[in-house]
Amino acid sequence: MFHEIKYPFLLSTPNIVDEFTQHAQNMATTISVSAERAFIQTVKLDHLVWKTEVYKCIWGKSDAPLESFADHTQCRLGKWYYEGDGGKFYRNFGSFKTLETPHKRVHQAGISALRQAEAKEIESAFLSLEEMEKASDEVLDRLSKIEADITTYHHEEKSNLFTPNEAELF
Repeated sequence: MFHEIKYPFLLSTPNIVDEFTQHAQNMATTISVSAERAFIQTVKLDHLVWKTEVYKCIWGKSDAPLESFADHTQCRLGKWYYEGDGGKFYRNFGSFKTLETPHKRVHQAGISALRQAEAKEIESAFLSLEEMEKASDEVLDRLSKIEADITTYHHEEKSNLFTPNEAELF
């Protein structure tokens, strides 16, 4: 299933196919890493928006119902972790494995704070907010580690994608 090569002189240049293949691999890796890094930054922002909404409700600046606050499995990060590419590709990363517990605590503590504030249990609500913030710091730290691990993984794996001799270019 080979087609006539339009510019055969290009193939006579030493290593041109190997060089082209290497550039293509580098571009694919760069794009993949950039997409993953952008996603990690997006879920960090989502995380901060979720917490901000908790505070807005507690301070009476929002009337979002308690039911509108996603649990740790239903937010974008949770879906990525449990159902999406996160679990599919990165579940064996140590940094990935350590994300679940603090992420769950953020959501549980935030929702608890909302319930406690609604019940006028102000001291308990503040303790839950404190727990939410501690867990939040851990989540952001873990996400940064996952981001670094993904970058390392893609750079190590790019050479294993295919060898130049395996690439069918035409």
